[in-house]
Amino acid sequence: MDEIEPGSKKYFCNLLAGGENQPVNQPQSVGEQLERLIAAADDEEIEAAMLAIAKKWRSKVTSSSLIGV
Repeated sequence: MDEIEPGSKKYFCNLLAGGENQPVNQPQSVGEQLERLIAAADDEEIEAAMLAIAKKWRSKVTSSSLIGV
């Protein structure tokens, strides 16, 4: 009784974070995580995410054009 069952802390923290529908040990892909975050985001957060994507895309295009790809 003095020791917590293995996995209990992770399960409890998952419940606190609002992940009660997501099994604790099931990994999520980046795409699944993005979909979940976008669904929960407000307009300002979506705008910030789109700006971050645009910056990443622009830096990738710029670096590949410098290389000649």
